[in-house]
Amino acid sequence: MFKIGLINCQSICNKTDEIVDVVRDGDFDILVMTEIWLTGGASDQKIVGDVTPAGYGFHHTARTHRKGEGVGILIF
Repeated sequence: MFKIGLINCQSICNKTDEIVDVVRDGDFDILVMTEIWLTGGASDQKIVGDVTPAGYGFHHTARTHRKGEGVGILIF
């Protein structure tokens, strides 16, 4: 059985530590995030690295046509 969580981040850019804490404290196998606000550009790489705990993969789709939105998923 998987433990799955869902959060509305309203930007992961300044909340990476808090998101990692949610994943670890909740012992989630999968964490789905809405409104991650990534741009889809090269500057996202540091943020993606910071928000991805060891052993997890992070996949996301940015909404490039307007500010905000986008979805991401952390999978163990």
